[in-house]
Amino acid sequence: MIGFLGCISIDKELQTVEYDYFGNKPYLEDEYHCGPFHLRRKLNPKFTNDKLFEDDERLFIGVDGVLLNALQLRNNYGVKNNFELVKLLYNKYKEQFINELKGNFSIIIHDKVLHKTLVYTDLTTAKPIYYYYNKKNNEFYFGSNSLQLAQFLMYKKIELTENEFAFYSVASFGHLYSDEHFTNEIKKLRAGHFASFTDTFNINPYFKFSTFPQNNLNITESVEVVDELFKEAVRLQFKKNEEYNYKQLANLSGGLDSRVTTYIGHELGFKNINTITFSSKGHWDGIIAKQISKEYKFKHQLIYIDNGNHLLEHKDSIFLTGGLLSFYFTNQALKFYNQIDFSDFGLMHTGHLGNATLASTFHNYPNHFKYNYPNPHYKNYYADFLEEKIVSEMSNYESSELANFYNRGFNFTQEGNQFNYPYCECNAPFTDKEFMQFCLKTPLKYRNNYKFYLQWIGKFYPKLGKFYYDKTGRRTLNISKKKFRKIHHYIYINYLRSIGLKDKNNELLNFEKWRFKDNLEEKLNFTFNETISIVKNNDLRENLQNQYKSNSFQVKLKALHAVLTYKLYFG
Repeated sequence: MIGFLGCISIDKELQTVEYDYFGNKPYLEDEYHCGPFHLRRKLNPKFTNDKLFEDDERLFIGVDGVLLNALQLRNNYGVKNNFELVKLLYNKYKEQFINELKGNFSIIIHDKVLHKTLVYTDLTTAKPIYYYYNKKNNEFYFGSNSLQLAQFLMYKKIELTENEFAFYSVASFGHLYSDEHFTNEIKKLRAGHFASFTDTFNINPYFKFSTFPQNNLNITESVEVVDELFKEAVRLQFKKNEEYNYKQLANLSGGLDSRVTTYIGHELGFKNINTITFSSKGHWDGIIAKQISKEYKFKHQLIYIDNGNHLLEHKDSIFLTGGLLSFYFTNQALKFYNQIDFSDFGLMHTGHLGNATLASTFHNYPNHFKYNYPNPHYKNYYADFLEEKIVSEMSNYESSELANFYNRGFNFTQEGNQFNYPYCECNAPFTDKEFMQFCLKTPLKYRNNYKFYLQWIGKFYPKLGKFYYDKTGRRTLNISKKKFRKIHHYIYINYLRSIGLKDKNNELLNFEKWRFKDNLEEKLNFTFNETISIVKNNDLRENLQNQYKSNSFQVKLKALHAVLTYKLYFG
Protein backbone atom coordinates (compact mmCIF):
# COMPACT_ATOMS: atom_id res chain seq x y z
CA MET A 1 0.00 0.00 0.00
CA ILE A 2 0.92 3.69 -0.25
CA GLY A 3 -0.79 6.17 2.02
CA PHE A 4 -3.33 5.58 4.79
CA LEU A 5 -5.66 2.72 5.64
CA GLY A 6 -7.97 3.17 8.61
CA CYS A 7 -11.32 2.52 10.20
CA ILE A 8 -13.65 3.14 13.11
CA SER A 9 -14.45 -0.41 14.12
CA ILE A 10 -14.29 -2.73 17.11
CA ASP A 11 -11.95 -4.97 15.07
CA LYS A 12 -8.38 -3.65 15.39
CA GLU A 13 -6.80 -5.71 12.60
CA LEU A 14 -5.93 -3.73 9.45
CA GLN A 15 -5.35 -6.75 7.26
CA THR A 16 -4.99 -6.48 3.47
CA VAL A 17 -3.32 -8.25 0.60
CA GLU A 18 -0.01 -6.39 0.53
CA TYR A 19 1.29 -5.27 -2.84
CA ASP A 20 4.90 -4.09 -2.70
CA TYR A 21 5.30 -0.77 -4.53
CA PHE A 22 8.51 0.14 -2.72
CA GLY A 23 10.79 -2.82 -3.45
CA ASN A 24 14.11 -2.08 -1.74
CA LYS A 25 13.31 1.65 -1.41
CA PRO A 26 12.97 2.95 2.19
CA TYR A 27 9.55 3.90 3.55
CA LEU A 28 7.71 5.00 6.71
CA GLU A 29 5.39 2.39 8.22
CA ASP A 30 3.39 2.71 11.45
CA GLU A 31 0.11 1.70 13.07
CA TYR A 32 -1.96 3.54 15.66
CA HIS A 33 -4.91 2.32 17.75
CA CYS A 34 -7.11 4.27 20.15
CA GLY A 35 -10.38 2.60 21.12
CA PRO A 36 -12.32 1.94 17.89
CA PHE A 37 -10.03 4.24 15.85
CA HIS A 38 -7.33 2.40 13.91
CA LEU A 39 -4.90 3.78 11.34
CA ARG A 40 -1.99 2.41 9.36
CA ARG A 41 0.40 4.25 7.06
CA LYS A 42 3.09 3.32 4.55
CA LEU A 43 4.76 6.30 2.84
CA ASN A 44 7.97 7.32 1.14
CA PRO A 45 10.33 8.85 3.75
CA LYS A 46 10.65 12.31 2.12
CA PHE A 47 9.57 15.35 4.22
CA THR A 48 9.35 13.30 7.39
CA ASN A 49 8.61 16.29 9.62
CA ASP A 50 5.57 17.14 7.49
CA LYS A 51 4.26 13.57 7.58
CA LEU A 52 2.89 13.59 11.09
CA PHE A 53 1.88 10.39 12.85
CA GLU A 54 1.75 11.64 16.42
CA ASP A 55 -0.57 12.14 19.36
CA ASP A 56 -0.88 13.74 22.79
CA GLU A 57 -3.47 13.37 25.55
CA ARG A 58 -6.21 14.84 23.33
CA LEU A 59 -5.39 14.59 19.60
CA PHE A 60 -3.92 12.18 17.11
CA ILE A 61 -2.76 13.79 13.85
CA GLY A 62 -1.71 11.96 10.70
CA VAL A 63 -0.51 13.69 7.53
CA ASP A 64 0.39 12.18 4.16
CA GLY A 65 2.04 14.72 1.87
CA VAL A 66 3.68 18.11 2.13
CA LEU A 67 2.49 21.23 3.97
CA LEU A 68 4.04 23.85 1.71
CA ASN A 69 3.46 26.82 3.99
CA ALA A 70 4.16 25.08 7.31
CA LEU A 71 7.42 26.98 7.96
CA GLN A 72 5.74 30.30 7.27
CA LEU A 73 2.84 29.45 9.58
CA ARG A 74 5.15 28.21 12.34
CA ASN A 75 6.98 31.53 12.22
CA ASN A 76 3.71 33.47 12.24
CA TYR A 77 2.30 31.59 15.23
CA GLY A 78 5.58 31.07 17.09
CA VAL A 79 5.41 27.27 17.34
CA LYS A 80 8.36 24.91 17.04
CA ASN A 81 7.05 21.97 15.01
CA ASN A 82 4.24 20.92 12.68
CA PHE A 83 2.39 18.87 15.29
CA GLU A 84 2.04 21.94 17.50
CA LEU A 85 1.08 23.98 14.44
CA VAL A 86 -1.75 21.69 13.31
CA LYS A 87 -2.98 21.43 16.91
CA LEU A 88 -3.06 25.21 17.20
CA LEU A 89 -4.90 25.59 13.88
CA TYR A 90 -7.43 22.89 14.82
CA ASN A 91 -8.12 24.47 18.20
CA LYS A 92 -8.50 27.91 16.60
CA TYR A 93 -10.47 27.13 13.44
CA LYS A 94 -12.07 23.76 14.34
CA GLU A 95 -13.04 21.70 11.28
CA GLN A 96 -12.12 24.56 8.91
CA PHE A 97 -8.45 24.61 10.02
CA ILE A 98 -7.53 22.90 6.77
CA ASN A 99 -8.07 26.15 4.83
CA GLU A 100 -4.92 27.60 6.43
CA LEU A 101 -2.68 24.94 4.85
CA LYS A 102 -1.28 24.65 1.32
CA GLY A 103 0.01 21.64 -0.58
CA ASN A 104 -0.89 18.14 -1.68
CA PHE A 105 -1.93 16.22 1.42
CA SER A 106 -4.49 14.09 3.17
CA ILE A 107 -4.95 14.63 6.90
CA ILE A 108 -6.49 12.45 9.61
CA ILE A 109 -7.43 13.88 13.02
CA HIS A 110 -8.82 11.82 15.88
CA ASP A 111 -10.13 13.90 18.77
CA LYS A 112 -10.10 11.66 21.85
CA VAL A 113 -12.11 14.10 23.97
CA LEU A 114 -14.92 14.68 21.46
CA HIS A 115 -14.72 11.08 20.13
CA LYS A 116 -14.57 12.57 16.64
CA THR A 117 -12.58 11.48 13.58
CA LEU A 118 -11.97 13.86 10.67
CA VAL A 119 -10.59 12.68 7.32
CA TYR A 120 -9.52 15.31 4.75
CA THR A 121 -8.42 15.23 1.14
CA ASP A 122 -6.83 18.27 -0.51
CA LEU A 123 -8.37 20.77 -2.94
CA THR A 124 -7.63 18.71 -6.07
CA THR A 125 -7.51 15.14 -4.64
CA ALA A 126 -3.82 14.84 -5.46
CA LYS A 127 -3.82 12.81 -2.23
CA PRO A 128 -7.15 11.01 -2.63
CA ILE A 129 -9.23 9.33 0.06
CA TYR A 130 -11.77 6.57 -0.59
CA TYR A 131 -14.30 5.48 2.01
CA TYR A 132 -17.08 3.09 2.94
CA TYR A 133 -19.68 3.71 5.62
CA ASN A 134 -21.56 0.75 7.06
CA LYS A 135 -24.76 2.37 8.31
CA LYS A 136 -26.08 -0.85 9.82
CA ASN A 137 -23.07 -1.33 12.11
CA ASN A 138 -22.12 2.38 12.23
CA GLU A 139 -18.58 1.59 11.04
CA PHE A 140 -16.38 3.79 8.86
CA TYR A 141 -13.53 2.56 6.64
CA PHE A 142 -11.18 4.72 4.57
CA GLY A 143 -7.93 4.54 2.61
CA SER A 144 -5.67 6.31 0.14
CA ASN A 145 -5.84 3.47 -2.39
CA SER A 146 -9.28 2.25 -3.42
CA LEU A 147 -8.07 -1.25 -4.28
CA GLN A 148 -6.38 -1.61 -0.90
CA LEU A 149 -9.60 -0.47 0.78
CA ALA A 150 -11.64 -2.92 -1.29
CA GLN A 151 -9.35 -5.79 -0.31
CA PHE A 152 -9.65 -4.74 3.34
CA LEU A 153 -13.45 -4.81 3.08
CA MET A 154 -13.35 -8.22 1.43
CA TYR A 155 -11.23 -9.47 4.29
CA LYS A 156 -13.95 -8.15 6.64
CA LYS A 157 -16.48 -10.29 4.68
CA ILE A 158 -18.23 -7.17 3.37
CA GLU A 159 -19.89 -7.88 0.03
CA LEU A 160 -18.89 -5.56 -2.82
CA THR A 161 -21.12 -5.20 -5.89
CA GLU A 162 -20.14 -3.97 -9.35
CA ASN A 163 -20.89 -0.41 -10.44
CA GLU A 164 -21.70 -0.82 -14.13
CA PHE A 165 -21.46 2.95 -14.79
CA ALA A 166 -17.85 3.01 -13.59
CA PHE A 167 -16.69 0.32 -16.01
CA TYR A 168 -18.42 1.99 -18.96
CA SER A 169 -16.92 5.31 -17.87
CA VAL A 170 -13.33 4.07 -17.75
CA ALA A 171 -13.81 2.17 -21.03
CA SER A 172 -15.07 5.33 -22.69
CA PHE A 173 -13.13 8.20 -21.11
CA GLY A 174 -10.23 6.58 -19.27
CA HIS A 175 -11.35 7.87 -15.86
CA LEU A 176 -14.39 8.02 -13.55
CA TYR A 177 -16.85 10.78 -12.81
CA SER A 178 -17.91 12.40 -9.52
CA ASP A 179 -17.31 10.22 -6.45
CA GLU A 180 -17.98 6.96 -8.28
CA HIS A 181 -15.98 3.77 -7.86
CA PHE A 182 -15.96 0.33 -9.49
CA THR A 183 -17.88 -0.95 -6.47
CA ASN A 184 -21.18 0.55 -5.38
CA GLU A 185 -20.09 0.48 -1.76
CA ILE A 186 -16.89 2.59 -2.03
CA LYS A 187 -16.96 6.32 -2.78
CA LYS A 188 -14.26 8.89 -3.42
CA LEU A 189 -14.03 11.81 -1.03
CA ARG A 190 -14.61 14.79 -3.30
CA ALA A 191 -12.00 17.52 -3.69
CA GLY A 192 -12.14 20.12 -0.92
CA HIS A 193 -14.27 17.89 1.33
CA PHE A 194 -13.83 16.02 4.61
CA ALA A 195 -15.53 13.12 6.31
CA SER A 196 -16.64 13.53 9.91
CA PHE A 197 -17.46 10.60 12.17
CA THR A 198 -18.81 10.79 15.72
CA ASP A 199 -22.05 8.98 16.49
CA THR A 200 -23.07 9.86 12.92
CA PHE A 201 -21.27 10.03 9.59
CA ASN A 202 -21.19 13.15 7.41
CA ILE A 203 -19.41 14.49 4.32
CA ASN A 204 -18.88 18.27 4.28
CA PRO A 205 -17.11 20.79 2.04
CA TYR A 206 -14.38 23.06 3.38
CA PHE A 207 -13.65 24.84 0.08
CA LYS A 208 -15.23 24.98 -3.38
CA PHE A 209 -13.80 26.68 -6.43
CA SER A 210 -16.17 28.99 -8.28
CA THR A 211 -16.43 30.81 -11.60
CA PHE A 212 -18.73 33.61 -10.45
CA PRO A 213 -18.76 36.51 -9.89
CA GLN A 214 -16.18 37.06 -12.61
CA ASN A 215 -13.27 39.47 -12.16
CA ASN A 216 -13.89 42.97 -13.54
CA LEU A 217 -10.21 43.61 -14.33
CA ASN A 218 -9.13 44.09 -17.92
CA ILE A 219 -6.78 41.56 -19.51
CA THR A 220 -3.63 43.61 -18.80
CA GLU A 221 -4.53 44.01 -15.12
CA SER A 222 -5.47 40.31 -14.88
CA VAL A 223 -2.12 39.22 -16.34
CA GLU A 224 -0.29 41.27 -13.70
CA VAL A 225 -2.24 39.62 -10.87
CA VAL A 226 -1.64 36.17 -12.37
CA ASP A 227 2.11 36.79 -12.47
CA GLU A 228 2.31 37.75 -8.80
CA LEU A 229 0.16 34.82 -7.67
CA PHE A 230 2.07 32.32 -9.77
CA LYS A 231 5.50 33.52 -8.66
CA GLU A 232 4.43 33.17 -5.04
CA ALA A 233 3.16 29.63 -5.69
CA VAL A 234 6.45 28.67 -7.41
CA ARG A 235 8.51 30.27 -4.64
CA LEU A 236 6.59 28.37 -1.97
CA GLN A 237 7.21 24.91 -3.40
CA PHE A 238 10.83 25.56 -4.44
CA LYS A 239 11.53 26.80 -0.91
CA LYS A 240 10.05 23.59 0.47
CA ASN A 241 12.88 21.63 -1.14
CA GLU A 242 15.43 24.05 0.29
CA GLU A 243 13.90 23.62 3.76
CA TYR A 244 14.86 19.93 3.61
CA ASN A 245 18.08 20.43 1.59
CA TYR A 246 16.72 18.66 -1.48
CA LYS A 247 17.77 19.55 -5.01
CA GLN A 248 15.10 20.95 -7.30
CA LEU A 249 13.46 18.52 -9.74
CA ALA A 250 11.00 19.46 -12.48
CA ASN A 251 9.18 17.65 -15.24
CA LEU A 252 9.93 19.29 -18.57
CA SER A 253 8.14 18.68 -21.87
CA GLY A 254 7.33 20.47 -25.11
CA GLY A 255 4.31 22.14 -23.53
CA LEU A 256 3.97 25.54 -21.86
CA ASP A 257 3.09 24.49 -18.31
CA SER A 258 6.26 22.68 -17.29
CA ARG A 259 8.60 25.17 -18.98
CA VAL A 260 6.91 28.14 -17.27
CA THR A 261 7.16 26.48 -13.84
CA THR A 262 10.83 25.58 -14.29
CA TYR A 263 11.90 28.85 -15.90
CA ILE A 264 10.24 31.02 -13.24
CA GLY A 265 11.92 28.97 -10.53
CA HIS A 266 15.20 29.73 -12.28
CA GLU A 267 14.32 33.45 -12.59
CA LEU A 268 13.53 33.60 -8.86
CA GLY A 269 17.10 32.54 -8.16
CA PHE A 270 16.72 28.90 -7.19
CA LYS A 271 19.76 26.71 -7.88
CA ASN A 272 20.41 23.01 -8.48
CA ILE A 273 17.49 22.64 -10.91
CA ASN A 274 17.27 19.21 -12.49
CA THR A 275 14.84 18.40 -15.32
CA ILE A 276 13.47 15.08 -16.52
CA THR A 277 11.67 14.19 -19.74
CA PHE A 278 10.36 11.03 -21.31
CA SER A 279 9.72 11.11 -25.01
CA SER A 280 9.61 9.17 -28.25
CA LYS A 281 12.63 9.82 -30.44
CA GLY A 282 11.99 12.74 -32.75
CA HIS A 283 9.06 13.97 -30.66
CA TRP A 284 8.68 17.63 -29.72
CA ASP A 285 8.88 16.85 -25.99
CA GLY A 286 12.41 15.49 -26.18
CA ILE A 287 13.74 18.14 -28.57
CA ILE A 288 12.22 21.22 -26.87
CA ALA A 289 12.99 20.10 -23.32
CA LYS A 290 16.61 19.43 -24.27
CA GLN A 291 16.93 22.92 -25.80
CA ILE A 292 15.43 24.67 -22.77
CA SER A 293 17.64 22.74 -20.35
CA LYS A 294 20.76 23.50 -22.36
CA GLU A 295 19.90 27.21 -22.59
CA TYR A 296 19.49 27.61 -18.81
CA LYS A 297 22.04 25.00 -17.75
CA PHE A 298 19.57 22.68 -16.05
CA LYS A 299 20.89 19.19 -15.40
CA HIS A 300 18.73 17.22 -17.80
CA GLN A 301 17.80 13.56 -18.09
CA LEU A 302 15.97 12.39 -21.23
CA ILE A 303 14.58 8.87 -21.39
CA TYR A 304 13.17 7.51 -24.62
CA ILE A 305 10.11 5.29 -24.93
CA ASP A 306 10.19 3.87 -28.45
CA ASN A 307 7.94 0.84 -28.33
CA GLY A 308 4.82 -0.34 -26.60
CA ASN A 309 6.27 -3.27 -24.67
CA HIS A 310 5.57 -1.45 -21.42
CA LEU A 311 1.86 -2.04 -22.16
CA LEU A 312 2.41 -5.70 -21.33
CA GLU A 313 3.50 -4.76 -17.81
CA HIS A 314 0.14 -3.47 -16.67
CA LYS A 315 -0.05 -4.97 -13.19
CA ASP A 316 1.94 -2.31 -11.29
CA SER A 317 0.13 0.70 -12.70
CA ILE A 318 -3.36 -0.77 -12.30
CA PHE A 319 -2.65 -1.73 -8.70
CA LEU A 320 -1.19 1.69 -7.95
CA THR A 321 -4.31 3.57 -9.09
CA GLY A 322 -6.82 0.86 -8.32
CA GLY A 323 -7.72 0.92 -12.02
CA LEU A 324 -8.96 4.51 -11.83
CA LEU A 325 -6.62 5.68 -14.58
CA SER A 326 -6.11 3.87 -17.88
CA PHE A 327 -2.97 1.75 -17.79
CA TYR A 328 -1.89 2.69 -21.31
CA PHE A 329 -1.38 6.28 -20.11
CA THR A 330 0.32 5.32 -16.90
CA ASN A 331 2.62 2.41 -17.64
CA GLN A 332 5.17 4.56 -19.41
CA ALA A 333 5.23 6.98 -16.44
CA LEU A 334 5.99 4.16 -14.02
CA LYS A 335 8.65 2.79 -16.33
CA PHE A 336 10.14 6.28 -16.61
CA TYR A 337 10.32 6.92 -12.86
CA ASN A 338 11.88 3.52 -12.26
CA GLN A 339 14.92 4.70 -14.24
CA ILE A 340 15.58 7.82 -12.17
CA ASP A 341 17.60 8.10 -8.97
CA PHE A 342 15.38 10.13 -6.61
CA SER A 343 17.69 10.02 -3.59
CA ASP A 344 18.58 13.76 -3.78
CA PHE A 345 15.06 14.93 -4.66
CA GLY A 346 12.11 15.63 -2.40
CA LEU A 347 9.32 17.46 -4.18
CA MET A 348 8.97 17.31 -7.96
CA HIS A 349 7.55 20.39 -9.71
CA THR A 350 4.90 19.56 -12.32
CA GLY A 351 2.82 21.56 -14.77
CA HIS A 352 -0.46 19.82 -13.97
CA LEU A 353 -3.62 21.73 -14.95
CA GLY A 354 -1.71 24.70 -16.35
CA ASN A 355 -3.44 24.76 -19.74
CA ALA A 356 -6.83 24.16 -18.18
CA THR A 357 -6.38 26.94 -15.64
CA LEU A 358 -4.86 29.66 -17.80
CA ALA A 359 -6.29 28.77 -21.21
CA SER A 360 -9.54 27.15 -20.00
CA THR A 361 -10.72 23.61 -20.71
CA PHE A 362 -12.93 24.94 -23.50
CA HIS A 363 -10.60 27.13 -25.55
CA ASN A 364 -12.27 26.20 -28.85
CA TYR A 365 -15.81 25.92 -27.48
CA PRO A 366 -16.95 29.22 -25.98
CA ASN A 367 -20.39 28.04 -24.82
CA HIS A 368 -19.10 26.52 -21.61
CA PHE A 369 -22.34 27.06 -19.71
CA LYS A 370 -24.31 24.50 -21.70
CA TYR A 371 -24.71 21.31 -19.71
CA ASN A 372 -23.84 18.58 -22.14
CA TYR A 373 -20.74 16.44 -22.52
CA PRO A 374 -17.76 17.81 -20.57
CA ASN A 375 -16.04 18.44 -23.89
CA PRO A 376 -17.02 17.64 -27.50
CA HIS A 377 -13.91 15.43 -27.69
CA TYR A 378 -15.49 13.19 -25.07
CA LYS A 379 -18.23 11.84 -27.35
CA ASN A 380 -16.92 8.33 -27.39
CA TYR A 381 -17.99 4.81 -26.59
CA TYR A 382 -21.11 4.58 -24.41
CA ALA A 383 -21.65 8.36 -24.46
CA ASP A 384 -25.41 7.92 -24.88
CA PHE A 385 -25.51 5.39 -22.06
CA LEU A 386 -23.49 7.63 -19.74
CA GLU A 387 -25.04 10.94 -20.73
CA GLU A 388 -27.83 11.17 -18.17
CA LYS A 389 -25.54 10.50 -15.22
CA ILE A 390 -22.76 12.78 -16.51
CA VAL A 391 -25.13 15.66 -17.19
CA SER A 392 -26.63 15.16 -13.74
CA GLU A 393 -23.13 15.37 -12.22
CA MET A 394 -22.31 18.49 -14.24
CA SER A 395 -25.47 20.22 -13.01
CA ASN A 396 -23.95 20.24 -9.51
CA TYR A 397 -21.58 23.00 -10.64
CA GLU A 398 -22.16 26.60 -11.66
CA SER A 399 -20.50 26.08 -15.07
CA SER A 400 -19.47 23.24 -17.32
CA GLU A 401 -15.88 24.42 -17.06
CA LEU A 402 -15.92 23.96 -13.30
CA ALA A 403 -17.52 20.54 -13.71
CA ASN A 404 -14.72 19.64 -16.10
CA PHE A 405 -12.10 20.70 -13.54
CA TYR A 406 -13.56 18.54 -10.79
CA ASN A 407 -14.27 15.52 -12.97
CA ARG A 408 -11.48 15.39 -15.53
CA GLY A 409 -8.85 17.71 -14.08
CA PHE A 410 -8.94 16.22 -10.60
CA ASN A 411 -10.15 12.64 -11.29
CA PHE A 412 -7.88 12.17 -14.31
CA THR A 413 -4.90 14.55 -14.34
CA GLN A 414 -4.28 14.61 -10.59
CA GLU A 415 -4.66 10.85 -10.34
CA GLY A 416 -1.40 10.68 -12.30
CA ASN A 417 0.41 11.90 -9.18
CA GLN A 418 0.12 8.41 -7.71
CA PHE A 419 3.13 7.30 -9.77
CA ASN A 420 5.39 9.78 -7.99
CA TYR A 421 4.57 8.70 -4.47
CA PRO A 422 6.80 5.63 -4.14
CA TYR A 423 9.74 7.94 -4.96
CA CYS A 424 8.97 11.53 -3.92
CA GLU A 425 6.24 14.12 -3.42
CA CYS A 426 5.01 16.46 -6.16
CA ASN A 427 3.07 19.66 -6.62
CA ALA A 428 2.01 22.02 -9.42
CA PRO A 429 1.95 25.80 -8.80
CA PHE A 430 -1.09 25.98 -11.10
CA THR A 431 -3.11 24.20 -8.39
CA ASP A 432 -2.40 26.87 -5.77
CA LYS A 433 -5.78 27.86 -4.34
CA GLU A 434 -5.54 31.63 -4.88
CA PHE A 435 -4.01 31.29 -8.34
CA MET A 436 -6.55 28.76 -9.59
CA GLN A 437 -9.49 30.64 -8.12
CA PHE A 438 -8.41 33.92 -9.73
CA CYS A 439 -7.99 32.25 -13.14
CA LEU A 440 -11.35 30.49 -12.97
CA LYS A 441 -13.03 33.85 -12.34
CA THR A 442 -11.16 35.54 -15.19
CA PRO A 443 -13.56 35.96 -18.16
CA LEU A 444 -13.38 33.16 -20.69
CA LYS A 445 -13.04 35.65 -23.54
CA TYR A 446 -9.54 36.41 -22.23
CA ARG A 447 -8.51 32.81 -21.72
CA ASN A 448 -9.88 31.21 -24.89
CA ASN A 449 -7.33 30.11 -27.50
CA TYR A 450 -4.34 30.79 -25.20
CA LYS A 451 -4.71 34.58 -25.58
CA PHE A 452 -4.30 35.17 -21.82
CA TYR A 453 -1.53 32.58 -21.42
CA LEU A 454 0.57 33.94 -24.29
CA GLN A 455 0.08 37.56 -23.23
CA TRP A 456 1.39 36.66 -19.77
CA ILE A 457 4.47 34.95 -21.24
CA GLY A 458 5.02 37.78 -23.72
CA LYS A 459 4.89 40.50 -21.10
CA PHE A 460 6.91 38.91 -18.30
CA TYR A 461 8.93 36.05 -19.81
CA PRO A 462 9.64 36.85 -23.47
CA LYS A 463 12.84 34.75 -23.44
CA LEU A 464 10.62 31.66 -23.39
CA GLY A 465 9.05 32.80 -26.64
CA LYS A 466 11.90 31.61 -28.82
CA PHE A 467 11.23 27.96 -27.95
CA TYR A 468 8.68 26.04 -29.97
CA TYR A 469 5.40 24.81 -28.54
CA ASP A 470 4.57 21.15 -29.18
CA LYS A 471 0.85 21.70 -29.85
CA THR A 472 1.45 24.22 -32.62
CA GLY A 473 4.90 23.29 -33.89
CA ARG A 474 5.74 27.00 -33.83
CA ARG A 475 7.45 29.54 -31.60
CA THR A 476 5.44 30.54 -28.54
CA LEU A 477 5.80 34.21 -29.50
CA ASN A 478 6.00 35.02 -33.18
CA ILE A 479 8.37 37.50 -34.80
CA SER A 480 6.29 40.58 -35.53
CA LYS A 481 6.70 40.81 -39.31
CA LYS A 482 4.91 38.06 -41.20
CA LYS A 483 7.57 37.74 -43.92
CA PHE A 484 10.42 37.26 -41.45
CA ARG A 485 8.25 34.94 -39.36
CA LYS A 486 7.76 32.58 -42.32
CA ILE A 487 11.46 32.64 -43.21
CA HIS A 488 12.48 31.96 -39.61
CA HIS A 489 9.98 29.13 -39.31
CA TYR A 490 11.17 27.49 -42.55
CA ILE A 491 14.83 27.65 -41.53
CA TYR A 492 14.28 26.51 -37.96
CA ILE A 493 11.95 23.63 -38.80
CA ASN A 494 14.53 22.31 -41.26
CA TYR A 495 17.18 22.63 -38.57
CA LEU A 496 14.99 20.61 -36.17
CA ARG A 497 14.47 17.96 -38.84
CA SER A 498 18.23 17.73 -39.23
CA ILE A 499 18.61 16.90 -35.53
CA GLY A 500 15.84 14.30 -35.49
CA LEU A 501 12.37 15.90 -35.50
CA LYS A 502 9.86 13.57 -37.13
CA ASP A 503 7.05 15.43 -38.86
CA LYS A 504 5.02 12.31 -39.47
CA ASN A 505 3.54 10.33 -36.60
CA ASN A 506 4.95 12.84 -34.13
CA GLU A 507 3.10 11.43 -31.16
CA LEU A 508 4.45 10.76 -27.70
CA LEU A 509 2.27 7.65 -27.43
CA ASN A 510 2.49 5.98 -30.84
CA PHE A 511 -0.26 3.43 -30.26
CA GLU A 512 -0.98 2.77 -33.91
CA LYS A 513 2.72 2.34 -34.66
CA TRP A 514 3.48 0.19 -31.62
CA ARG A 515 0.65 -2.28 -32.17
CA PHE A 516 2.56 -3.98 -35.00
CA LYS A 517 5.92 -4.21 -33.20
CA ASP A 518 7.04 -7.39 -31.46
CA ASN A 519 3.59 -8.98 -31.84
CA LEU A 520 2.28 -6.50 -29.24
CA GLU A 521 -1.33 -6.53 -30.41
CA GLU A 522 -1.36 -10.31 -30.61
CA LYS A 523 -0.10 -10.58 -27.03
CA LEU A 524 -2.71 -8.12 -25.76
CA ASN A 525 -5.42 -9.98 -27.69
CA PHE A 526 -4.46 -13.10 -25.76
CA THR A 527 -4.72 -11.23 -22.45
CA PHE A 528 -8.14 -9.82 -23.35
CA ASN A 529 -9.57 -13.12 -24.56
CA GLU A 530 -8.22 -14.92 -21.51
CA THR A 531 -9.73 -12.38 -19.10
CA ILE A 532 -13.06 -11.32 -20.62
CA SER A 533 -14.91 -14.40 -19.32
CA ILE A 534 -14.40 -13.11 -15.77
CA VAL A 535 -16.93 -10.31 -16.44
CA LYS A 536 -20.18 -11.74 -15.07
CA ASN A 537 -22.46 -8.95 -16.30
CA ASN A 538 -23.64 -10.21 -19.70
CA ASP A 539 -24.34 -6.79 -21.24
CA LEU A 540 -21.06 -5.33 -20.01
CA ARG A 541 -19.10 -8.34 -21.26
CA GLU A 542 -20.72 -8.20 -24.69
CA ASN A 543 -20.21 -4.45 -25.03
CA LEU A 544 -16.53 -4.66 -24.07
CA GLN A 545 -16.04 -7.49 -26.56
CA ASN A 546 -17.57 -5.35 -29.29
CA GLN A 547 -15.43 -2.38 -28.28
CA TYR A 548 -12.30 -4.50 -28.47
CA LYS A 549 -13.09 -5.21 -32.13
CA SER A 550 -12.50 -1.52 -32.92
CA ASN A 551 -9.92 -0.63 -35.56
CA SER A 552 -8.48 1.97 -33.17
CA PHE A 553 -5.79 0.47 -30.97
CA GLN A 554 -6.38 3.07 -28.25
CA VAL A 555 -10.10 2.22 -28.12
CA LYS A 556 -9.16 -1.46 -27.80
CA LEU A 557 -6.81 -0.59 -24.92
CA LYS A 558 -9.63 1.16 -23.06
CA ALA A 559 -11.73 -1.98 -23.27
CA LEU A 560 -8.79 -4.07 -22.09
CA HIS A 561 -8.26 -1.72 -19.15
CA ALA A 562 -11.90 -2.10 -18.10
CA VAL A 563 -11.60 -5.89 -18.20
CA LEU A 564 -8.34 -5.95 -16.24
CA THR A 565 -9.85 -3.63 -13.64
CA TYR A 566 -12.94 -5.84 -13.37
CA LYS A 567 -10.62 -8.75 -12.62
CA LEU A 568 -9.00 -6.78 -9.77
CA TYR A 569 -12.26 -6.33 -7.90
CA PHE A 570 -14.44 -9.26 -8.95
CA GLY A 571 -12.05 -11.86 -10.40
